[in-house]
Amino acid sequence: MIATAISRFAALLDLLVRLDRLHEPGVLARVEEAVTTGVFLGHEHGLFTTAFFHLPTQLRDEITAAGFQSCEVLSIEGPGFLVTDFDARWADPARRDAVLRAARLVEREPETLGAASHLMAAARARDAVAS
Repeated sequence: MIATAISRFAALLDLLVRLDRLHEPGVLARVEEAVTTGVFLGHEHGLFTTAFFHLPTQLRDEITAAGFQSCEVLSIEGPGFLVTDFDARWADPARRDAVLRAARLVEREPETLGAASHLMAAARARDAVAS
């Protein structure tokens, strides 16, 4: 089973670092609510969407509670999602390699998963036979 989720801290990091909108009226309050509860009411302020944002452990716990085992949670983009000139870096082979290596370096680190923008979880059914 593969599942994806938005990280609990994605809006905070994105609106502070990449989009520079955290200072706008009402934005910080929406972000504080998301960090505290996981509920992001972004559509009310023209901020992406309304959604539930997960903590990495929360995503793992939900998947385990649904009957899956061997759940691993990974960062999808890694720290590259914070890069403001991503297209320019991606176009340059050496800089693209650096972005990819940075992502691989921390994609499984539990301590950095919360700083990821998007998470991916992989697990298998409890009765699945390992091959």
